Amino acid sequence: MIFDEIKDKIYPWVKKSLSAEETVGDEAIAANIIVKDLIADLIVVFVVDRGDKFEVIQKEQLPKDLSVADLYALAIKNLENNIEFQLTPTDFGGYGILAGGDHEAGALCLDNLWEFCASQIGENLIVAVPAKDMVLMVGQSKTEALVKMKELSLNILQNGERTLTKHLLLYKAKDKTFTIYE
Repeated sequence: MIFDEIKDKIYPWVKKSLSAEETVGDEAIAANIIVKDLIADLIVVFVVDRGDKFEVIQKEQLPKDLSVADLYALAIKNLENNIEFQLTPTDFGGYGILAGGDHEAGALCLDNLWEFCASQIGENLIVAVPAKDMVLMVGQSKTEALVKMKELSLNILQNGERTLTKHLLLYKAKDKTFTIYE
């Protein structure tokens, strides 16, 4: 793999935290991949979009002088430039983010997107990421919609595929930060 040929196709891939024995797809043992902590029990690994599949990048495939911070910045830039994210209303009274089915969870990495969502909704956000292709949110004051979002998230976690986290996240609009919602 020649880095200059893939650098514009590298993306952050949100996953559950991995133990050393676990694998990411069929691609790599966790000890051989680059991992960045994200929030709660979520991490970021890095993938190359090969058109018909995503390939997890292994440590030895990158230039030695490329830091994890630089790789993350590159992946975020590619996500911002190449993937369209849409904020859409949901049936439960909240909102979801659409991004073609592969990058929805990657939205957690995009500060500007969350600033936009909070400004559109007009308050802090409670966010659920029950699956790789599902990011849901409600305004913090919308208690009825929050109950419905929790029910939907639980159903996805129990019956869905590519599941991620049971934790709800709080996006604080003023601070522009995520924390675990208690």
